[in-house]
Amino acid sequence: MMQKEALRRDPKFTAIARDDLMKLSAPPIIHLVEDILVSGSATLLSAREKAGKGLFLIDLGFCIATGTPFLDRSVMEGPVIYLALEENVATLQSRIGARDQGHGGYSFYVVILDGSDNGQQFQLDRNEDIAGLAELIEEIEPVLVIIDTLREAHSGRENESDDMAPRLRAIRALAHQANTAIVVSHHAGKQSGSPRGSTAILASFDDGLLFTREDDESGSDIRGVLRAEGRNLQKVVEHIAFDSHTFRWTVTNAPPAETVQNMRGRILSVLQETDEWLDAKGLADRLAGAKLKTVQNELSRMTREKPRPFVMDSETARKGQPRRYHGMRPREDVPDDSRNDIGDEGMKPRNVTPLRRADGEVVFT
Repeated sequence: MMQKEALRRDPKFTAIARDDLMKLSAPPIIHLVEDILVSGSATLLSAREKAGKGLFLIDLGFCIATGTPFLDRSVMEGPVIYLALEENVATLQSRIGARDQGHGGYSFYVVILDGSDNGQQFQLDRNEDIAGLAELIEEIEPVLVIIDTLREAHSGRENESDDMAPRLRAIRALAHQANTAIVVSHHAGKQSGSPRGSTAILASFDDGLLFTREDDESGSDIRGVLRAEGRNLQKVVEHIAFDSHTFRWTVTNAPPAETVQNMRGRILSVLQETDEWLDAKGLADRLAGAKLKTVQNELSRMTREKPRPFVMDSETARKGQPRRYHGMRPREDVPDDSRNDIGDEGMKPRNVTPLRRADGEVVFT
């Protein structure tokens, strides 16, 4: 009884009744770009390296700063801040000048953070950097902040959820508190096309944009598929192309790409790029455009290979407990000519590292 009274006098958390919750003042949900980007949201843009992420973000920022439609979609006009963590001044001048054809007079602000000229850098690990960005947002009042790229903004291990989730929480909180959309660019896996690293990265954002390049990468014009999905968005799949003459992205009439090429290689790439155990659904979620049934069928076939290209947490699939898979990485201390040899551990290849697993898990190799 004494403890109950104490809690009533000094509760650690504040509970809000339903009726009081509905009376709270909150900014309305407004689309900065129709169906693709929402005000006050944290959004992750993922694509392979050199796939056009920077070009996409500059066009997006220009369209919002000038009130110009983006990908044939209406936009909400407002100031934009671009945090350039990779590009140098010359590249920024070239790209922005090509996009606006030399015409200025709009609210597009660039913060040069590659460390080359002024030594400035931005790190999610540093509270003072988050505070500095918050102050800049308060001063300029942008509707959009772009951070390009995530890899340059932290010193953590991207495969570790415990490293990434706390860092990204600050970005999401800042977007919500300032009611400013924050878009962060991030690399995708080589074969999977999904965001590289731990699933905690995408999970830390409200929404996700995923661009998969589909041209042969031999020219300056880029074509591919943009997928948008998240807490604030209905799923959107759009074929888009970049015109190197106008520096604009446009919607094309290409049909959705449903065919999944080299599924075995894509599955192995995902398993090798993460330290997590993944079931068939988890793999399908990371494989852009892959159907769950297709992934399940390929996994079933791969389990019959000798030796297996992965390890499983169970030899027998059980109802309600889907079988999970983990990749095997080459060991650098084993000569190349023994890569396929079998070691003293039975069927486990000598060229794999010990696998981490949860307490009580049994790995059958």
